[in-house]
Amino acid sequence: MAIKVLERSTGNVVAIEISGKLESRELQQLEPKVEAIIEEYDEVNILVILREFRGYHLVNLWEDMKLGTRYIDKVNRVAIAGHESWEKMVTSILQPLGIRYFDISRVEDAWQWVKGTADDRTSPRQHR
Repeated sequence: MAIKVLERSTGNVVAIEISGKLESRELQQLEPKVEAIIEEYDEVNILVILREFRGYHLVNLWEDMKLGTRYIDKVNRVAIAGHESWEKMVTSILQPLGIRYFDISRVEDAWQWVKGTADDRTSPRQHR
């Protein structure tokens, strides 16, 4: 399996680790977890840790994009921790959407930021 929810997830923060090639069905399995957090807290913060990530199967990209846009106004912060230059580049393009990249060596900083306990306590959504 390429994706797993980490036990360290807490409150309105869901932390996932992705490795290998991500399948559409794995993203769909996250939906109930995200929905439950939104129902309880009205928003969700997401930490994505990429380890040996080899991309995404594009078969159901359109359906997955529709799923993602359903919750876009409920996603407060997204931190992505990885170690590839292309991951950093893609994340920098998405930064106006409240997505921030952290090198994998700074995964603890990513945790603090996504929880809202880092020095930068402003919500990225407030800058939209």
